[in-house]
Amino acid sequence: VQLIDTYLAERLNDVETLSESDSIKNMLAGNHNGNAAASNTLFTALHRDIADYISISLLDFHNNVILSYPTTPALHGKYLILPGLTQQIKATQKVIVSDVFFDPLANNPSVDLYARVVDNHLQPTGIIRASLSLHRLWQPVDATPQQEGAGSYAFVLDQHGVRIAYT
Repeated sequence: VQLIDTYLAERLNDVETLSESDSIKNMLAGNHNGNAAASNTLFTALHRDIADYISISLLDFHNNVILSYPTTPALHGKYLILPGLTQQIKATQKVIVSDVFFDPLANNPSVDLYARVVDNHLQPTGIIRASLSLHRLWQPVDATPQQEGAGSYAFVLDQHGVRIAYT
């Protein structure tokens, strides 16, 4: 449980830190002269030791992709951000975690982490969306029977009681 809590807390901190980055703020404020710096910031965050990000994207409040690394973000249905969530992101200083998405072809569960970006006058200018693979959560759960003995089990539920990892 501690491994999972620590891992998720680190990812939330990653996204919050990205939302406060000057290069990201400048990019979303319309200063495209800093495109290389913003790209480097996304590159560094994505390749952070054990992060398991699928992609990290900068979006405006009309859900247009401004910048993304390494690929454009995947749609969930026909949306980059589910309806109604944009206003919630715009109104809060906290990082918001989406419901769990599952790609059956890739056997990959994921969540999106969202944070608003504000300019120097504290006006919201855009959104960071970091798509995070949940395979890292599966590892300690899968290891439970070996570590705790035969007959033991573990599982992780999302906020709706949907099982996202289990032995």
